[in-house]
Amino acid sequence: ATTDIKTLVFPPSESDPTELTFLPVMVHDNHELVNRNPKSPRLLMKVYETDRMIGYISPAEDFSFSPTMISYWNSMKYYYQVKGEQRAYTYWKVVVNAKVIGLKKMLKKCFKRFPYVKDYIDSKTFNSKEFFKNPEILMPVMDEGLKSGNYTREDAEQ
Repeated sequence: ATTDIKTLVFPPSESDPTELTFLPVMVHDNHELVNRNPKSPRLLMKVYETDRMIGYISPAEDFSFSPTMISYWNSMKYYYQVKGEQRAYTYWKVVVNAKVIGLKKMLKKCFKRFPYVKDYIDSKTFNSKEFFKNPEILMPVMDEGLKSGNYTREDAEQ
């Protein structure tokens, strides 16, 4: 069971010089219609960490149906977790070959506890093309804002 795993590390190899670290993390999944708060942790790969927050990614699957076809593809989900809080929250799920309408509105909803991230998303500095290339660009913005303490704690939302 995932609850028995403390850390899963894949050391560097000849084919991939990057060490991959997966941690069991409780999540709140903003991109799921059901089961937004699963009862057991998911294994997420740590991609960003400071003394205030951790950023994760996780492989995801997606599919769509039509009367004549089922489409299935692999994807990635992006999560943030404020240190000391119980859950990581999704803020982005990579959508393959799709046009996203209302990107800024959706992102601001995912970061509603963090006014400075919402302000950044509304600013001229935010570039949606760069975000699509690398959704991790919001992690340093969030981390910088956490220094000020201007956010709503997780437990205050519930």
